[in-house]
Amino acid sequence: MKEYRSAIRSRNMIKKAFFELLSQKNATEITVVDVVNAADISRNTFYAHYDDIYAVLNEIENDFIEKLNIYVGESGDKSIDDYPLYLLQKIARFIEADAESCGIFIVDPDFDKFGEKIKNVIKTRIKSAYEISDETENFEFDALLECVSSGFISLCKKSFKGEIKASIDDISKETSRILSNCIRG
Repeated sequence: MKEYRSAIRSRNMIKKAFFELLSQKNATEITVVDVVNAADISRNTFYAHYDDIYAVLNEIENDFIEKLNIYVGESGDKSIDDYPLYLLQKIARFIEADAESCGIFIVDPDFDKFGEKIKNVIKTRIKSAYEISDETENFEFDALLECVSSGFISLCKKSFKGEIKASIDDISKETSRILSNCIRG
């Protein structure tokens, strides 16, 4: 179904207002009234597009993940040994380059769901590169991917916040090295 230009504009105004409010308060403190005032729209307009603030946030996160998946793309001519580093570097650079989403990612402590979505991209792409289907039960590999992806996300957040001195390239290289060493046994 084709979406009308005014609907697209309204949704974009709502998301822009939400991002602006994030610089002032945590997302869990943002209300519908805050957004409609910042976007200069009516409550009816807001509710015509979203059920609540969390629906706005969910759409922003999903838009980000969709763009991330497109950006990461296929591995091309990367060997299986080079793929984890390639993937992690691209993800870290994408997060860093998208200032608005990076703000959600690093500033608001209530956004574990966003981190989970990024972790799922990492895990899905690495499983695909190693030709392991989601139906395959491999607890050891799943545990390794969970630890590596969680650690990668946590270290990226700390780097973006300035809590550690490691660059995103350092984090990508070390996380990739750990993953590769564990896979090789």
